[in-house]
Amino acid sequence: MGWMTLRKGYSCILTPPLHNNTTGVRKSFFINNTGVNRRIRETPEDRAVPAAEMAQANISVTESQFRCPVCLDILKDPVSTPCGHTYCMSCINNYWDQAESGQFSCPQCRETFSPRPVLRRNTVLAEVVDKLKLSEMITAPELYLGGLGDVPCDFCPAESKLRAVKSCLVCLASFCELHVLPHRDVGTLRRHKLVAAVECLAERLCAQHRLGLEPAGGGSEAEAAVEWSGDCLLCEADQEEVHNVDAQRARRQLQLRECLRMIQGRTQSGERELEEFQQSLESLKVSASAVLEDSEALFADMALRLEKTKAEVRARLEAKERAVVGRAERDIEMLEKDLEELRRRDEEISRLLQTEDNAHFLQAAPLLCIPLTTGRHSRVFSLPTEAFSGARRALCHLRSRMEEVCREEVDKISRAVNENYVSGGECVKVFQKYIKYHSYPLYWGGGRNLSAENSKPQQIQPTLSAGQHGAVPVSFPLSSLSLQPADQRMRAVFLRFSCRLSLDPDTAHPTLVLLEGPQGAHCGEEPQSYPPHPQRFDSVAQVLCREGQFGGASYWEVEWRGGGWVDIGVTYRGIGRKGGGKPCLLGRNENSWRLRCTHAGYAAWHDNRKTTVAAPPCPRIGVFLERQKGALSFYSVSDTVVLLHTFRCPFSQPLYPAFRLDLDSTLLICPNEGGNGHPT
Repeated sequence: MGWMTLRKGYSCILTPPLHNNTTGVRKSFFINNTGVNRRIRETPEDRAVPAAEMAQANISVTESQFRCPVCLDILKDPVSTPCGHTYCMSCINNYWDQAESGQFSCPQCRETFSPRPVLRRNTVLAEVVDKLKLSEMITAPELYLGGLGDVPCDFCPAESKLRAVKSCLVCLASFCELHVLPHRDVGTLRRHKLVAAVECLAERLCAQHRLGLEPAGGGSEAEAAVEWSGDCLLCEADQEEVHNVDAQRARRQLQLRECLRMIQGRTQSGERELEEFQQSLESLKVSASAVLEDSEALFADMALRLEKTKAEVRARLEAKERAVVGRAERDIEMLEKDLEELRRRDEEISRLLQTEDNAHFLQAAPLLCIPLTTGRHSRVFSLPTEAFSGARRALCHLRSRMEEVCREEVDKISRAVNENYVSGGECVKVFQKYIKYHSYPLYWGGGRNLSAENSKPQQIQPTLSAGQHGAVPVSFPLSSLSLQPADQRMRAVFLRFSCRLSLDPDTAHPTLVLLEGPQGAHCGEEPQSYPPHPQRFDSVAQVLCREGQFGGASYWEVEWRGGGWVDIGVTYRGIGRKGGGKPCLLGRNENSWRLRCTHAGYAAWHDNRKTTVAAPPCPRIGVFLERQKGALSFYSVSDTVVLLHTFRCPFSQPLYPAFRLDLDSTLLICPNEGGNGHPT
């Protein structure tokens, strides 16, 4: 039997002749576009086929075994890596093209290869995939007539009729496995009622359903009198459909009632939760209003006390001033009297020296030689200027102490708020975020600088990059510095090596919002729409600077704000970018160094080793790098310049400043105040 021509879009049967088959097994294949399978159909004359041969014939595969793990499509030009996994040639080449230099790994098992493997097309697998795409095979049914009660297909040619498998109660015809396919695939035919193959279908209908099937004027009275006495198939089908509809409706009603019960339960639960949440929100508003009122009263009382203290200090300073000025005025008056008497004696002696009367001269000379009042002209006059210098120092100390106390107490208040309300819902988080971003001047201090020698604090108001709608605005002034002379000289030496830095947008993690320049970054919750880049950190909120430090000495300063922590450090360019493991984290590998800054203190990290640094928190950190000498130092810069930690290591590659930010933390690179303005 050869190929049989069918309607376009359907399959055909191929039965090869019996040759090279000692067992007499007929191999039948049913080929269509739905799947792949194969079965050896055994004829009655050869029941004793070996079990091993049958097991081998029943081997099957699934389509997923021929899909590429990268593009999830059927393999195209399949190639295999040394580890045994198979990919499309274009997919694995594109994946390796984006990898870092010298790092070629399998996307599935992560086994690395060096150098890059040479890939060749798997010819055998490619042929199998091509055959899979061209033709798919399923098990062939028992196609031929020959059994007792077999019903022939009404659409097969008379010389090669196949066994019917279904009868249609609408078409009133029987179909073989091939000709029944339109009833399974075509939308309008799928609505027809199919039953098991029935012989003489038209004769098994009642008179009502047979009406209209006979040709006009056809038949005889005898034939018309003959009527089917059994059950009508169409009547049974109609009754079965009625029963099916009733059963389906009953089943759906049960499902809908169960769904309605669940929805009503969830609605009641949601209403209770909403009511409780609204009550909690009202309680929170009342508590917040009470705390705000208490804070207003507290700060008003503190302001009143400060005014009283100010008046007391002013009164004492004015009293001291009056005492010193009064004493000085009395001394000036006495000094003027002495000077007047001295001028008078000078005039008398001058006149006596000019007289020619010897008797008068000798008589008056002894009187003029008598000295004036003992000690009056030798008095040493001095003003107590040190008293006011000490007062100035005391006032500076008072200001520093008040700023320190304010920072400590506000930190305690912030921790208390976080501990008490951290589980209160999203509205509390928004409230905390508002407080956090509007309390920077109070949190970090920033009083007026009493020293005229120091520069005024610079105001930086960075704006978010274009397209970042809905992000939290970031604005805070750089802290003012009231350095002592020795610290000023030390910082002046550092500033001679200061360099200008800017963040590299191609390395920024999507949660980092880059500020203008880009001279800073803010870590938010929603990712930004940055374009893909092989140098971008995909799992860690880190960013590198564009400028590398290649030699000599370099110095830069950064300031940080927010409720979380920040990492300030340096790294080699080859730090990992993909994943959140140690190869990608600052300070957790041998290629990077960092200082973690928190509100509780500092910690230095290198090669996954931690060194705790005991020092009070400071918003400004200075970094001094001497690459040729192998030294990296971190300083806190406030009223003093204090060394926090120094790494000593023979740096073998250029170093890039790097930063990592916690959620809701912000970092700014301070403007260049000196030096050559470029990396040394």
